[in-house]
Amino acid sequence: MGYNQPDIYENPERFGLEIVGDLAFEHGYEYDILVVFREKDTGRIGVARDSGCSCNSPFEYYNNVEDIEFDEPWRIALRIQEQANAAKDYRDFSDNDVVHLIDKVVNA
Repeated sequence: MGYNQPDIYENPERFGLEIVGDLAFEHGYEYDILVVFREKDTGRIGVARDSGCSCNSPFEYYNNVEDIEFDEPWRIALRIQEQANAAKDYRDFSDNDVVHLIDKVVNA
């Protein structure tokens, strides 16, 4: 969470958002998180990804809805799959986590 203002991850409701789900590509003292959001008023689905060391908070500098990439659910599902495949060899997450998030996106 940002120290001076809310961010989309810790306070999604302040931006008219809700979190559909997330996928954490964990590794040591670093974070790498992909989050799928739904805009409450429009139903649009969007995705954002942030990474860094443990001295920062995830999405600390994501302070606007414009920081989210909105797209069709099938494209977001494809992006999740592509990013998971790219991270597969060096990050800790399960294939079930990926499938579960894609299922949430497709059925959002």
